[in-house]
Amino acid sequence: YYYYGVPDFEAGQKLSSATGVAGTDSDPSYVELGDGWSSPTSEQMLELINKCDWQKSEENGVEGYKVFGRGDYYGNYIFIPLAGYYNTNDMLVSRSTSFMLWSGSISESSDRAYALSLNADGSCTVSRHNIASRLPIRPVRVK
Repeated sequence: YYYYGVPDFEAGQKLSSATGVAGTDSDPSYVELGDGWSSPTSEQMLELINKCDWQKSEENGVEGYKVFGRGDYYGNYIFIPLAGYYNTNDMLVSRSTSFMLWSGSISESSDRAYALSLNADGSCTVSRHNIASRLPIRPVRVK
């Protein structure tokens, strides 16, 4: 669980970058995994919603969703666990029923960034979320 743009688990801060953190020294995915890794952009998250098939599943005893590719990516999938998130009061929310994942894209407001969220009805959205929350990240490999 990370504050947005803070790879060392410190408290969230206002960001001066209007472009976001994907693939920079402020991106936990890049910092922890190195060259070739990044937090996904909000556009990549929208592709998961619009161009993939979602199936509730369990892997290694962890409940979550398998997100299957279509077309050239048919047969491939990623797993997104139901991991919840920490709200701005540092309370763990909905660990067994939802997820919210940071993107590497900041919104127009420097105290908000885009996140992929599982809604109560089972649908997903990409929306702005307060950077003072701690969310998991699902890193992507840069091509």
